[in-house]
Amino acid sequence: MNEQGIAVLSLFSELDERYIAEAQEEKLTLRHRRIFKAPFIAAAAAAILALSSVGAVAYVKGWIGHKENVEHQYFYNKALIPELEKRAGEPLEFENEHLRITVDAIISDAVYVEASATIEGLDKQGKKFVEDGITLKNELDGLTTDEVFGVLGRRNSFVPFMTAPGRDGEIKMANSGSDGMFGKKGESSESAFTIGIKRDLFPDCETLELTCIEPIHAGIDDWTPGIFEGIVLEIPMKRNFDTLVLDDKSGREVYLSEVCFYQSKSDIWGGKAFDLTVYSKDGSEQNIRDHIVVGEYLFDLENVDHIVFNGRTFYPKELISADREETE
Repeated sequence: MNEQGIAVLSLFSELDERYIAEAQEEKLTLRHRRIFKAPFIAAAAAAILALSSVGAVAYVKGWIGHKENVEHQYFYNKALIPELEKRAGEPLEFENEHLRITVDAIISDAVYVEASATIEGLDKQGKKFVEDGITLKNELDGLTTDEVFGVLGRRNSFVPFMTAPGRDGEIKMANSGSDGMFGKKGESSESAFTIGIKRDLFPDCETLELTCIEPIHAGIDDWTPGIFEGIVLEIPMKRNFDTLVLDDKSGREVYLSEVCFYQSKSDIWGGKAFDLTVYSKDGSEQNIRDHIVVGEYLFDLENVDHIVFNGRTFYPKELISADREETE
């Protein structure tokens, strides 16, 4: 990732449960719709009919909304997009009179859920809000790193903060972030962002309702529904990627999914030290150092023999399968 991308991530990404909002007394109005596409419906129906004659557990292939934006979010691994297309449902739209948020694709394993989304301005006010938050790459050409920080620091993020009731009913924040430099201005103002959700905060949740609020200068005391009034996202929490639980024979567990590695369910990426080697049954190895992000690597879990993480060896203990659709 270039310096500009790192600069933006340091400003807008990796929000965590340190940010806690008090429950709002007045519940906002939910407006949303599912997008249906004739070819998708026909393909899904054909797939169901084809499988109905024999017992099977399979994915019904969906489609990705705003595919260009999703490809940008996961630019570091082109092989991920075909896997997403195999496991995607249909995109979901949530909107008010100013803005539309489309959940384009979801990566979901046993530890983490990450939704790739697009925000669009629908009227003059909404378009201005989105465009004010976008910094196009050509606006930063020739600037030093300090100048890049200065430009980005003067602009509000267009990405909404999101709240949802977690354990015991307390309000928790779902992470949301963007590189802030991928979008369109003008008639079709839009930009892409991601929503990250730790399952550990929302146990046994089938559909997570996220209330969108506006961060004014990212100040915790200035939260307000603002331009997001009435937008509540419904995020399906079904798993669409398998997860392998591994332990070190002393009780410590780590998690390797088809798309990421997690040090625990709560502190998923842990401290600064990161040295992971995945040893496969066929003799091959994958060594990853410094960091890992969702979708950066694809792991063949059936072929995993053991892993070594920060000098400690872990062995497969349990496979948590994705929630595939069952047909008879």
